[in-house]
Amino acid sequence: MNEKQKTKLGLYLCSVLIMGVIAISSNLANIIASFPDVSSATVITCLMSVPFLLVIPTSLLSGKLMSYFSKKKLIITGVLFWIIGGLAPYFLTSLPAIAVMRGLLGAGIGLMQPSSNALIVEYFDDQAERKKTMGQLAASQMLGLIMFSLLSGTLGTLGKWNITFLIYLIGIIPLIGAIILLPDITPTKRKTSTGAKKQFVATKFIWVWILGAMIFMTGAQTYSNTASELIQELNLGNSIDAGYSLSFYAVGGLIIGLIFGKISQKLGKYTVLFGGDLVIIGSLL
Repeated sequence: MNEKQKTKLGLYLCSVLIMGVIAISSNLANIIASFPDVSSATVITCLMSVPFLLVIPTSLLSGKLMSYFSKKKLIITGVLFWIIGGLAPYFLTSLPAIAVMRGLLGAGIGLMQPSSNALIVEYFDDQAERKKTMGQLAASQMLGLIMFSLLSGTLGTLGKWNITFLIYLIGIIPLIGAIILLPDITPTKRKTSTGAKKQFVATKFIWVWILGAMIFMTGAQTYSNTASELIQELNLGNSIDAGYSLSFYAVGGLIIGLIFGKISQKLGKYTVLFGGDLVIIGSLL
């Protein structure tokens, strides 16, 4: 296995963790039932919304941190945050304390995701290979979602509401993979020919893209946050069935991720439009 193959494997292992916030979604109804004195909206906020709120500032901060620390170090730190923040609620009974740990989980994802993408851009010069690797990275994320949904749903049938948090022990494998496989590249500050630092300027298109991504993620999270509770409320099944529903939700992303490189080559600038159309059609169906 050459260095590039090792790097890809390390990134794929870590990307499995990116959808870690949703890992407990299949068992969300059982967790809500374990806090009868707290509204379901409050429980969902602590378990699902708080991590994503921490993802945003940490992702923005990671861009600055990449100027001082190698991407490998940031990814490893993110994985450690992911494991600690994900596993700690197993030992806790206080909802505010659980929310703090879930926030740490979100911070870990906020470090991992941008750093992984940046490492691909930095390490792979060939445009086609870069796009293919990006697609496979996304496919690994969907594979992680499928795995987490099924395992969480199965754990949810074992009785205790908190046992589903043991699923975060899986993070130990990507942690070892990141330490062994990822290259430790010393960061360098990029400068223009005049010696001044390059400044990123967001265009109107970028802001439109950000707004569209926010709307999409809002819809996606609404589904994952309510699927488990809705399925059990309507007597359609248990946490295992909720896991199946979330797994099928991720299958499409897995397939597209595996062939993203070819799709991008064929469609070019229309790739994003094609993806948006698929989302709209799937939502309507």
